Amino acid sequence: MSKMPLSSFGHLTGWLQFYKNSFGSQLIISTLQRVGIKKFFLLFAIALTMLVILLSGASKQKISELNIPLAPVNLVVETSDDGVVASWNPSKGADSYTLFWGTENGEFRKMFETSETAILLKGLDTGKMYNFAVTASNSRYESPFSEEHFFVHETDSGNSSGYISIARELLENNRDQEALAFMVAAIRLDPQNAESYRTRASLFEKLGRKKEARTDLHTAETLFNKKPMTSRN
Repeated sequence: MSKMPLSSFGHLTGWLQFYKNSFGSQLIISTLQRVGIKKFFLLFAIALTMLVILLSGASKQKISELNIPLAPVNLVVETSDDGVVASWNPSKGADSYTLFWGTENGEFRKMFETSETAILLKGLDTGKMYNFAVTASNSRYESPFSEEHFFVHETDSGNSSGYISIARELLENNRDQEALAFMVAAIRLDPQNAESYRTRASLFEKLGRKKEARTDLHTAETLFNKKPMTSRN
């Protein structure tokens, strides 16, 4: 049995297609002749509104009752000694997961299915930014995509300062999530750079992630205080 994503629009178009296939255009023409064009479209609008209300009520049934998996949350991508590890929280009602990734925002070129909530990926190119998303599935349904996650795969600490510059350029173009990916990489490569934490704190502030912004500012202050004072003669 094919998987069926939960979509009120999909249900609506399905019902309209059923109506067309069952009754055909002849009934529509006959109805137009009897009631007139204006009244026909008025009746059609009323019927359509009632159908939408009915479908809206049906869509409010508990997800657990329909056994439709929720979109996975807390997708995290990290560098490991063996490659790159993507992990996420388990979704209720899911039997398996599909991880998608690519190198362009909103477009995915590869995928991998698993029953686990973590995948080790090998062979990703260093120096590239990847975007990831994951869905949850069971025998009938597949969830929507998780929130897209950006990750810069890099192991050379010498590239840290360059990634800070790239992040600032992305910020100027309001590409905040991509900028964050480069800042995360910069800090991972050089965790003692206080200025990196200050830059990421301002980005977290812009994204409304105030708790993480405060944490980065505290880390930056701690690192600044650890710097040895230069003597003056």
